[in-house]
Amino acid sequence: MVYEEPHLSQGLGPLRPVVEALLRKSPEERPSAAGARSALRRVVAGEADAGPLPSPTERVPRPSAAWTDADTVTSGQQRPVPAAWESVPTTARHTTSLTPPPPGQPPRPKSTKRRLWWALAGTAVLAAGVAGGLFLTGVLPLKEKAKKAKTATVSKVVESTTGWQAVTGVSVRKGDRVTVRFVSGEWTVDHRSKPMTGPAGYDAATDRSLDGAKDCKIKPAAPFGTLLARLTGGQDAAVRAVGQKLTFQAAGKGTLQLAINDASESCVQDNEGALTVQVSVTHQP
Repeated sequence: MVYEEPHLSQGLGPLRPVVEALLRKSPEERPSAAGARSALRRVVAGEADAGPLPSPTERVPRPSAAWTDADTVTSGQQRPVPAAWESVPTTARHTTSLTPPPPGQPPRPKSTKRRLWWALAGTAVLAAGVAGGLFLTGVLPLKEKAKKAKTATVSKVVESTTGWQAVTGVSVRKGDRVTVRFVSGEWTVDHRSKPMTGPAGYDAATDRSLDGAKDCKIKPAAPFGTLLARLTGGQDAAVRAVGQKLTFQAAGKGTLQLAINDASESCVQDNEGALTVQVSVTHQP
């Protein structure tokens, strides 16, 4: 950083020209504290231009003295010799060898290097302090943190004697991940002649024994007594069998509803029992 321009990350975005100006080697080329503050406030305001900043001085290398065609000069000839390399005059005619100095600038004294290093380090600390102070006071916002998915969870008691029942306390939007998990309870679609069952419904034999009432099923492919779910009010109105656990991604916004696989009204009059479930909705960022 002492002799070369600092390499700044592209992640600085609109702050980059301001930081570059604060890190210039020459104090005359750096903006004042008021100028830096004004430029940073313009960045916060969302302006594309940080405002007027001092321009860096363009340094043009000084051309070196021209060399002669040969590396020697014969005394008495009129070829120019750089003053710094002229030899001691002599009265005799002879050839004087000229040895050029080593290329490049002479090394800076160590004390000069040290002072320059501390000056640039102080400028960098000042720039970091100004930007950090503005971040902490809220003048400059930090880059927006990566949004995390948020999950809302509620409990729901699903009655066997009622049709579709809405789950309250959570909202479902397009792209959300919805999970319905069985917690406890049991129910039956005929408390007089059929046993209690859980969210997976009756076994195949018991289900076949109810074929005379198959028109009462909400989802014909699932056994009687199965816990069912659907999302109403959007594009995803499919009826799903929950069983012990169901997870799906919502195709649209809607209201989650749960029910026993037994149609409402006349079909549920002989039902009995209830299930407790846990419903989780994870909102995608």
